[in-house]
Amino acid sequence: MKYLGGKAKHGADIARVVRSKRRQGQTIWEPFCGSCWVSQYLYPGPLYCSDIHEPLIRLHQAIQKGWEPPDSIGEQEYDSLHAHASAGVCSPLIGFTGFACSWSGRWFAGYARGDGRNYCLEAKLSLLKKHKQLKEVTFTHTNYRTTSPHNEVIYADPPYRGTTGYAGEIFDTVTFWKTMRYWSKNNTVIVSEYEAPSDFKIIWSAEHFSIKGTDSKITTEKLFQLK
Repeated sequence: MKYLGGKAKHGADIARVVRSKRRQGQTIWEPFCGSCWVSQYLYPGPLYCSDIHEPLIRLHQAIQKGWEPPDSIGEQEYDSLHAHASAGVCSPLIGFTGFACSWSGRWFAGYARGDGRNYCLEAKLSLLKKHKQLKEVTFTHTNYRTTSPHNEVIYADPPYRGTTGYAGEIFDTVTFWKTMRYWSKNNTVIVSEYEAPSDFKIIWSAEHFSIKGTDSKITTEKLFQLK
């Protein structure tokens, strides 16, 4: 499933780095799990995945229980579900449609069409494939700022600096890095970002060629850890 900021290209590589930091029996927690591009590779071991976006978490929980997304969503149904989401309705179908049937995996950013593709079916098959590795994951609807982890390996993939969150507000990067410093006192914290404060070091990086519309560029995925 397409998802803004998803790690489709390097999910397995990132997961290998995260797992290498884990001691036997230690819990891995991903507080910004998104569509689970990395989570699917984080086994074996106790794994907790959370996100502040409730419809997304309800989607993951429903698939764990056997629910399957539809093969297609028409534009009229998309608009109707968007209206329900705007009114505060939360459901697995809304969580699926808001990302899977929207341009570039952005939350209800316009109905995805064109190229003769069935974006809905592609997203469904992608999610069901990933969930074969996520059967025993604990999914929770959680704001990372309300938690106090201890002795865990934490893989944090937050919204990138300067980007908007689900509610249309700019993600608070300053508070995020303060929290990562605090968590690092009692946990192993690994952060995925393009840039980090000077007291964090790069522990892994990989370039990939990205094509979006008529633009193409080389971007570098990086993982950081407190020095």
